[in-house]
Amino acid sequence: MRYAIFGLCSPRGLGADPLGYDNRTMEMELRPMHVGDALPDSGPIDEAHERVRQALYDYLVSLDASVVRQMLSEHMRQCTSPCCPTCTMVHERATQRRQEKKQKLDKRMSRWRGVSKSIGPLLAAHHRAAEVAYAPGGHGYHAARESFEGLVCKECKD
Repeated sequence: MRYAIFGLCSPRGLGADPLGYDNRTMEMELRPMHVGDALPDSGPIDEAHERVRQALYDYLVSLDASVVRQMLSEHMRQCTSPCCPTCTMVHERATQRRQEKKQKLDKRMSRWRGVSKSIGPLLAAHHRAAEVAYAPGGHGYHAARESFEGLVCKECKD
């Protein structure tokens, strides 16, 4: 005997829902099919399954994301099957996201370690360059002397 899915109410309470989603109980109601219902009595089973699958997919895509999240969390709380494909996929995605997040963090930390390790040697090199440049007889010494003498002479003329 074939079964069709009939609704109790829509997620927004606007009348009968073709797939039977009841937002009050989060349950689906199955009743025997009648002539002229969604699934025909003739034709290959695979074609009928595909039509039901497509109708269910279209309905789920039309739902708000919050309703889908609520349905998924309810399933995750109640599911006890260790080989449930939905739960397995959710756990795999969560694990994959954690790994990707850790890889990004490790990459950023590696960059930060490189930058922080280079600060000390760069400061030391800057200090040495300043010592050499402004030592008596150096280029910086002569430039500073000329600049100072130019400022002193301007003040003396005024």
